[in-house]
Amino acid sequence: MIFYYSATGNSKWFAERIAAALGDQTADIMTAKPEDYSFTEGDYCGFVFPVFWCQAPDFVSDFAKKVDPGKAWTFAAVTYSCQTGKSMQQFSKECCPLKAGFGLLSPDNTSCIGLDYDTEETTFEKMSTIEERADAIIAHLKAKDEMYESIEGDNPEEKTATGLGGAKELFSTSEHYHVDADKCVGCGLCVKMCPPKSLTMRNGKPRFDLRTCIRCYCCQEHCPQGAITVKRSTMMNILRFFHF
Repeated sequence: MIFYYSATGNSKWFAERIAAALGDQTADIMTAKPEDYSFTEGDYCGFVFPVFWCQAPDFVSDFAKKVDPGKAWTFAAVTYSCQTGKSMQQFSKECCPLKAGFGLLSPDNTSCIGLDYDTEETTFEKMSTIEERADAIIAHLKAKDEMYESIEGDNPEEKTATGLGGAKELFSTSEHYHVDADKCVGCGLCVKMCPPKSLTMRNGKPRFDLRTCIRCYCCQEHCPQGAITVKRSTMMNILRFFHF
């Protein structure tokens, strides 16, 4: 079984490609129940997710802690834009012991701290080889190679331990979300795409439920008008890719 979390659909694409190659199935972490799954020797138990702040998303970690992989061959396969830190090793230590971990370098799909990691040129450069690199990872999974492979970046242990130098703590609150009423056309796409269903429409504009929001920035990334930003200073001129 390949468990996945995906906001824009890129990690979903990766998970489905892996599952098809391994003859396995996928399960969406946002709707799956850990207790419903059991594993035997020879099974795969994989976790596919985007790296947030050089860590696994908190809700992915919480889900994995409740999964009993038994004697299955466990792995993580993550999507990331520039660095993973020690996110997969931390996940293995704190959530579910892994045999291997691989990172798929991908276009930067969010810019909540006001920085664009990719230019148009680097974005399309990544896209031009994304399938080839995904299949190279799949080859390792088929061979059950016990290894970690990704660009960890400088000081990876520190970045993972601190959530990218405290950026996670600073930006992981829905109070920083801002809806530009002039740009919002009330299409409701953000409500439809929100994984935990934390958005509702009120008077034609989205409203956030701070109690259930998981800070995945899916609403910001899907908004066709660029009406949803974080910290109000968010740069919205980035190229977004959905389902590679």
